[in-house]
Amino acid sequence: DFLVTCVFQAIEKNLNSTEEKIFVLGISTRGSVDLNGLVMRDGLIKGYENFSWRKIIKKKYPQLKTITVLNDGRSSAWGSFINFPKKNNLAHFVIGTGIGGGMIIDGNLVFGSHGFASNFGHIKINIVEFKKEFGRSYGIVQPIMVEDAEIVIVTAGSITSTARLAIK
Repeated sequence: DFLVTCVFQAIEKNLNSTEEKIFVLGISTRGSVDLNGLVMRDGLIKGYENFSWRKIIKKKYPQLKTITVLNDGRSSAWGSFINFPKKNNLAHFVIGTGIGGGMIIDGNLVFGSHGFASNFGHIKINIVEFKKEFGRSYGIVQPIMVEDAEIVIVTAGSITSTARLAIK
């Protein structure tokens, strides 16, 4: 309930901050998200499974016509892609408590027929070994090879402290 309350407060703040009507909302969330935007499971937040942001938000804010829910790795990949508009293919890795990410091929976010293609989520890293190797608990993946990618983005750090490395 606390999480939902916080999201509703953020929505209220944004709906009331502009004279223009807002009809579209995007949610970037941790965990596995299916093609319909249902958070299937997370593994960290208790009770955060089979959770429909779309359904909950639509009930309270019927004026929102489109509500898109994506896994945070895919959202991050899409955000990077729109910053490199001349590139058609992109692989994006996010490094935090694990390694996640998403892929863009021919200008489209890749989902696959079941919604999990190019979803790099739930790749856990051993923080103790990583810290021993690199002297810190965050960093970049060393050699990354992605065939046919025009650009690879690696985001490392946390929400408040992020470093980006573009490999062309």
